[in-house]
Amino acid sequence: MEIWLVILLIAILTMVTALFWMRWRMRVSKGRFALTTVTTLSTILLAFLTTTSAGIPSKVLSQFFKLDLNDTTLTFITASLTVIVCFFIYRFAKTAVINWEAPQRVSEVKLAEEDSQNDIIRLAASQFKLLVQRQSDPIASEYAKSWDRRFSESPKSVETRLLLKDLFHACIRETNIPEEGWRDTGKFWVGEIYVGVGNKLEPLIVLIFEETPTLKNVSERIKQLFEKESHNSDIHLYGLYFSEEDKEEISGAHEIEGIKISFLSSREMIFNSLDLKNYARALLKTFRTTQAGGTEATLANSFVELNVHSKGENSVSKPLSEVLNTWIQESSRRHLAITGEYGQGKSTAMLQYCCDWAERFLQENRINERVPLLIELRGRNPSETDPLAFISTWCSRYALLPEQVLNLIKTGDAIVIFEGFDELKNSGRAFERHQHFNALWRLAYPKTKLIFTGRPNFFLDDQEANRTLRTSGLKGAAGEAFTEIWNLEKLNIDQIEMACRSFENRVRIGIVDSIKCHPEFMEIISRPSMLPVVATIWDEIEGFRESGSELTGALLIERYLQAIYTRKEAELERDRVQYGAPSGARYLVLPKPVRELMTICVAWRMSGLQGQNTIARVEISNMVRDIYDDLFAIAKANKIAPVITDGLMEFERRHADETLADKIEIITSEICSAGLLVPDPAGGNTNLRYPHKQFYEYLICKGFCIVRIARDNPAAKLILKSSDQKNPYERLINEVNSISYLAECIGSSISEIFYLPHKILLKIDSSIEILATLITRVIIRVLNRFRPNTVDVNEEGIANYLDRLEHTDEPRRLWYAVIFSSFVPVILLLILVLFTIDFLEFLKPGRVAEVTEESFIFATAAFSILVFTSMFAGTLTLRLGSFAFIEVYYRFLIVHWRKANQRPQSKWSYFFLSTRTLTEGRVRFPDGHREDHSKIDNFLGPAQDFGDIRK
Repeated sequence: MEIWLVILLIAILTMVTALFWMRWRMRVSKGRFALTTVTTLSTILLAFLTTTSAGIPSKVLSQFFKLDLNDTTLTFITASLTVIVCFFIYRFAKTAVINWEAPQRVSEVKLAEEDSQNDIIRLAASQFKLLVQRQSDPIASEYAKSWDRRFSESPKSVETRLLLKDLFHACIRETNIPEEGWRDTGKFWVGEIYVGVGNKLEPLIVLIFEETPTLKNVSERIKQLFEKESHNSDIHLYGLYFSEEDKEEISGAHEIEGIKISFLSSREMIFNSLDLKNYARALLKTFRTTQAGGTEATLANSFVELNVHSKGENSVSKPLSEVLNTWIQESSRRHLAITGEYGQGKSTAMLQYCCDWAERFLQENRINERVPLLIELRGRNPSETDPLAFISTWCSRYALLPEQVLNLIKTGDAIVIFEGFDELKNSGRAFERHQHFNALWRLAYPKTKLIFTGRPNFFLDDQEANRTLRTSGLKGAAGEAFTEIWNLEKLNIDQIEMACRSFENRVRIGIVDSIKCHPEFMEIISRPSMLPVVATIWDEIEGFRESGSELTGALLIERYLQAIYTRKEAELERDRVQYGAPSGARYLVLPKPVRELMTICVAWRMSGLQGQNTIARVEISNMVRDIYDDLFAIAKANKIAPVITDGLMEFERRHADETLADKIEIITSEICSAGLLVPDPAGGNTNLRYPHKQFYEYLICKGFCIVRIARDNPAAKLILKSSDQKNPYERLINEVNSISYLAECIGSSISEIFYLPHKILLKIDSSIEILATLITRVIIRVLNRFRPNTVDVNEEGIANYLDRLEHTDEPRRLWYAVIFSSFVPVILLLILVLFTIDFLEFLKPGRVAEVTEESFIFATAAFSILVFTSMFAGTLTLRLGSFAFIEVYYRFLIVHWRKANQRPQSKWSYFFLSTRTLTEGRVRFPDGHREDHSKIDNFLGPAQDFGDIRK
């Protein structure tokens, strides 16, 4: 045993020495340093277990210091010293990794793409994997490791002669101008043109003008041209130039110096070759006919001007139209980003801006200004295609020629609006987001204007937002393309009253009066998307208010969706009566509870596919196929509502002679047409989506409630089977606003969604965080005693900490918590076992009042190693496997604190409240308890129709 301990101590000393040597020399990779750190920590803990079981501390103290302590006291002292040593080593290693100066390795570049390049555990794991696979970890090239600083260059201006030639050929297809047809001396192209019925070829000369031509300089060009070229009456002569603002243009055919010449401007050529009327009419139709929720009001007669403010200390509030009009007149390379939370009207504001252009364009029947191109990014993956292929899908919706649209962008006569960058496909990692925006910036031609719209919490932090959107003012000072961010403001009372102008008079008056009497109601309807929801179910809302019930966004959306389901069924049934169908016939093949459940299943499938509120119709068919047998099997089960049983049995009888594929298609068609889904041409020709993303986020929350609270209900099992991704907590992490709805649905009771195993692990997690915070504070205060003000006690402000935790879409991989949550519980549990065994030994009859030197169970180091390894593996597996629910729990607390306008003042308070919440089963607030009016049963439909929702 002594030889084994000596070897162990030598190993610890060697590894600690190696750590300091690596930090001093910095010649090895981060991965090797991290692996050595983890190995050192593991060895120290192993040494603690071995020495404790062998009674070594007692022998050392009694021999060298003449101290005679019992094993229990020695175990406590040794454990405390071990934790302190491990903590210091970890903090030293963490600081060293952050400040590492050695050449970057390939494995580090891969981790950097996930913002984990300074994560000790992941660095160690990647290095260990390389060692097991016997692979090298070469030094990364400068090109590979600079991905986050490598921006796609904004395209330069296309040569005037080439771009005008392309526009001319697209405008007059009968022309043939070879590449070698350019004459640099006279600045003109020479080619041929097909004329007449017989397609006779005649000579063609195209003059290129750098500026808008005048009759005088045209006359001079013609004289110079025909001094060198022989005059031929069959020659077709054209003059091409770029359109310029506020300059009088020459157009049409003119006779100058006895020679006929036809003039074409860039905008005139685009107008003749690109039929924008279909696009303009589609914009106006969408704006004028799309109803606002379940009301009779449309987007056009409920739209209200929105205000925005810029970021920074000197921010002022301005109307969005004023900002856009000022910006459009500039000749700089400044672009705009319009950001706002869900439902604040980003999409509608951009649609209205495009419709203003569409009206002017259709009235004047010519292009007099830049053309706004409203390109939705929902479900798109721009980094995988070139610019032409990227815009081709969008062009196909309006029968536009992609090449000509790209020419429109190249000439600077376009405003490209990238709508909804937070709904890009495959944007979970920082590297992917960076690549997406690099692809979008390839359309930033010198005179082209770009607008980005999306939610601000799409980015991990301000640094990433600056990197992807290029918000640095230094770029603008250097003449490069950059972005200025403007944030949308919520509606004020006057704007709300204006937006309600097309609602029923009693509804409009009621909404305005409710705002004045109940300020909390303002928070709900200050988002434009909530106004039609409120108007649709206003009678129910008045009933809620009179009963004293609390109104929440989740409750309003739930009642609104129920009204839509009921209205849809009534409309279709009315159509059946009008068309004179037989009395036994039914237009809808599925009962309402089944349609509602299927709609939730679609959202669940969409979330599993990372669809961001878009899904292909074929995926809905696949989902129906996956759950078809289970759905019809439970229809005859006990406790199923008669309306479901009768409806599904009637469906089987009616379609008994049809194939399974036909039945699936019938059900799919009803889900797509008689539910909440609407066509989504932006996502694909057959794609569908929910009318607003907040409906999608709420349905994710509702599916989660059914799966966790009514987990034994058949509806919960059908929802889980509708997608391959089984962890429900992962879905809430991916859709942050779903956690806000969850807080409104279940209130402050955590017992509804977190069970006993969850609470145990969460208590361990919070306790460890409290311990780490206390140790950090003590160490920092001690250091400040010797070197005042060298270390800030508040290393990271609690406000910044909570903001980062709340607004990060990408799941945080706090791998350092794995060390604490895996090692510390093992140590504490083993100490508890030692205490218990020693105490039992002490209570044995005839024993003296001191314990044996070593407990019989821990007599051998081999058994200690076995216990340590098994318990470490178990806690590590639990910690990693349950990371998602820990993330959801902390965000759930933050949402409740924010809604109550309360905030912990320190990390200590933060984790203390977290622990108290777990103990009491309800959310603890910094200023005490709050009354909770939420009733989860209101949000578990249609599970009630499929059986008991609780055990």
